[in-house]
Amino acid sequence: MSSKAFVLRQIKETLIDKHDYSEENAEKFIQEHSTDKVYELLVIKRNLRKQNEEEEEQQYQDVTIGSTFLKN
Repeated sequence: MSSKAFVLRQIKETLIDKHDYSEENAEKFIQEHSTDKVYELLVIKRNLRKQNEEEEEQQYQDVTIGSTFLKN
């Protein structure tokens, strides 16, 4: 498997698992970006994962007692 195919597969898995894409929509996204260079695909993959991490951080705020005292 080429590195390009491997990165495309990782992007597809990320779209389905983390961004709630359907199999068809993820496949369409992959087809649209199949002509991109490997570097461009790696940037897309990084951005997708960053988006997911930021969403998770917003979802779970720090509610420990120490952080409450430090903020006030």
